[in-house]
Amino acid sequence: MIFIEMPVPVPGPGQIQVRIAAAFINAVDINAPGGAFGDLVTLEFPHVLGQDFAGTVTQVGPGATGYRPGDDVFGFALPRALRPLTGSRPSLSSGTGWERHPT
Repeated sequence: MIFIEMPVPVPGPGQIQVRIAAAFINAVDINAPGGAFGDLVTLEFPHVLGQDFAGTVTQVGPGATGYRPGDDVFGFALPRALRPLTGSRPSLSSGTGWERHPT
């Protein structure tokens, strides 16, 4: 495993940007790059590990509702490459599956 600098993404329509305060590397993160899911998951490298997270909303993309900069959030950011493992729930990576932290 190597660490590299990645550009900061900009939220697209219906998405939010979160400054990550904590991330968790789970079993899928560890096993997917080694081909544990066969042809079901094809990763492009560099592949960013850490799907489970907690942090603060920094930007809100066009059409994203329910969140504003400064909100504390936690959730699961599903990489596009792993969507075949979840069935028909691509919204997991759009911000709509995240839970709002009580204020």
